[in-house]
Amino acid sequence: MQDGTLLLEADVGFSNLTGQWRWWAQLLGAGPSGDASLGVQGLSLHLRLALPLQDGHSPTVLGPMRLEALELRDIGQVWLNLGGLGTFDFLLEALVNLVTNMFKWSLAEAALGTVAVALRTEIAQLPPFELR
Repeated sequence: MQDGTLLLEADVGFSNLTGQWRWWAQLLGAGPSGDASLGVQGLSLHLRLALPLQDGHSPTVLGPMRLEALELRDIGQVWLNLGGLGTFDFLLEALVNLVTNMFKWSLAEAALGTVAVALRTEIAQLPPFELR
């Protein structure tokens, strides 16, 4: 605790994150369609939450909570599986997987900014609560 604020710091990890999509491209009503799946072997984050103590209240009131820091600590292998392009599936997968793994830190940091804004917005909407 510092300056009447309770600080909570935590390391959070996720493993085997996956997502799936269906895609299609059409020109004059015809074209290929298929599916894609994206996987991330592991992801580690560090976050710091601040919870101000409102003095002069009995019982003690905590809040509103705020996200002070969200940092990316580690990111594992990223891979993409494509289906629907026939022979080109393998070629496009290889190219995308190579580029993605070369730039995964830059891509993850770019996405982390958006995630941090969304988390701050959601956390700001939490009501203060009382300790009894």
